Amino acid sequence: MYKIFIVMKFLLESRRGELFNKYMSEYDPQILNTVFNDEFSKRTNYKYVDWILSHLEFPTNPHALEVLELVKEFDRIGKNLEVKDLNQYPDIAELKGVIENYTSKSQDKKIEGEAVKVYEDNRVLIIKPLSHKASCKYGAGTKWCTTQSSPGYFDKYTSGRGQLFYLIFKGVDSSNKFYKIAIHKNGGEETWWDSVDNNMPHREVELIKVGLGKDANSAIEQVYKTSIPDQLRDIFKNEYSTIYDGGQENWMKSIGKSLKIGFYNPTYFGEGDGRTYLNIDYEVIVGNEKIEEGTCFLVIGEVSDNYIYVNGGGVEANDEFIAPVTIESLLNFTFPNLQISIMGNHYMEGPKKGLKIFEEFCGRLGAHMRRVILDDENFQKYLLKDKKIWRPNRFSYGFTFKRKGLINKLVDYIDSGNYGNAIDFLIDAKILKKEVTPDGEVKYIGKNGYIQPKGYFSSFFASAISAGIISYKRENKKYYLVKGPNFDDFKEGKLVAD
Repeated sequence: MYKIFIVMKFLLESRRGELFNKYMSEYDPQILNTVFNDEFSKRTNYKYVDWILSHLEFPTNPHALEVLELVKEFDRIGKNLEVKDLNQYPDIAELKGVIENYTSKSQDKKIEGEAVKVYEDNRVLIIKPLSHKASCKYGAGTKWCTTQSSPGYFDKYTSGRGQLFYLIFKGVDSSNKFYKIAIHKNGGEETWWDSVDNNMPHREVELIKVGLGKDANSAIEQVYKTSIPDQLRDIFKNEYSTIYDGGQENWMKSIGKSLKIGFYNPTYFGEGDGRTYLNIDYEVIVGNEKIEEGTCFLVIGEVSDNYIYVNGGGVEANDEFIAPVTIESLLNFTFPNLQISIMGNHYMEGPKKGLKIFEEFCGRLGAHMRRVILDDENFQKYLLKDKKIWRPNRFSYGFTFKRKGLINKLVDYIDSGNYGNAIDFLIDAKILKKEVTPDGEVKYIGKNGYIQPKGYFSSFFASAISAGIISYKRENKKYYLVKGPNFDDFKEGKLVAD
């Protein structure tokens, strides 16, 4: 057994050495170390390393990490794919497309879990959507407001005692306005809509009910009654007010602006049906100017002493600066440790409850709303006018470029029609000096003497790629510097670092 172990170890080390020697002249040592020393590469006996290094499009460490993560995902789900051999994928783009397609299908299955199948026979499927995504899936093809891209209407019709049920008739063409029907139940009230969003009159409703039969109608009633919580504790008794100082992002500093978001006087709408309704008025202030105000709304209820559930919710703004905010994003940000129940409600486990929960929610909500506002394109256009933002990856490198210094020389070098690689540019910029010895050996001299040029100033070039200022074009195993998507914006002073 010991001899077998020695032989296996020798074979693995031999495979690693062969691959390292194969690519050592093509890539910077930092890239090779990233790929070879990753625990995933070791665990999989380096079987993917050859494919990764032969398909890299850019000689940068961030790009190598990105491809490595993509291959890790392939290794995880590969057994479920039609093409299970990585070597049969011709390039990174095709591999990425296959993985994204599989992930999308998996997401569809997840959405199916966010709906309750109330009843099904050979004529009709009755669904109760528990999320906005499920509403869009099962209501596709209709003109219902609960299937719009924004979840506001879905949240409205499913708050309080409100519940939605979708009737999907099998074998009925979509040209028939009754091929899908939506039912909204709220206490003793019931409203029906056909697929083109017409409010159905009493006679049409009765005819459909007769056609559904006793079992289908009873199933809807049973699901509705058992879904309403039977308890309510008044979890909000006092007015709450806070101002979240958003501070200044780097790009806001550059234009002399700061951001503040204030939350004021939430309104409590009472108990009655097992839930607590809260409206939180807010305003957004940039500098000394109030540019937006609106309302955050949510529904909080208590199921037992151990669980708090949060349902519904969203944001209604008075202008274009707020991007749609879903209850999922609010919850995931404010309560990242939420447990999701099989019925689709959002639960928070633990002893915290009542006003303490709400205070914690408001405190974190300010930070989340600030990020949503900052990322909104219309808001950025309002402040930055014709400028563009980029976010440097400060975990790997820390350049935040301005139109001066070495980046200025690089832009001028490419703009002048020069076509070379990183070493060619560094020689042109007099950062490196090329020397040929009498016996024909090429050497490079840096600031502190002779150097190995591969990887020299690698973080500078990687940052320039991240900013979209430059890109690489590969020809005959050589990477040439070319203009990136943000080249002209940077040249004109319109690129601002966040």
